[in-house]
Amino acid sequence: MNSADFFVSLVAGLAVSLAVASAARSLLGAHWPRQSSPFGFDRGWIALALAVFAGPGILVDRLIDSAREGSLVAQDLGLGIGIALAWATLYGFVLLGCVTAVYGGQ
Repeated sequence: MNSADFFVSLVAGLAVSLAVASAARSLLGAHWPRQSSPFGFDRGWIALALAVFAGPGILVDRLIDSAREGSLVAQDLGLGIGIALAWATLYGFVLLGCVTAVYGGQ
């Protein structure tokens, strides 16, 4: 994996997860799953599917909202962004691997 593969994985993972999160938010509207407590786990299949397919995008959205509200300190924001970017890169790497497996590659 070279730097171009890393960059493409990052962009693909972040773009796809943000697109899935945005589409799900538009489709679900008022039925968007909410976390009841900080350590609560929603056992619904919609929340699980969103976590799998739109996790980095949802994390980025929550980081932006919390930063605007002023409820995050700079260290938490930096760590959150790092985690979201790493997660998106891994997600993009898996996504591109699946696309290569389906459509063939070099």
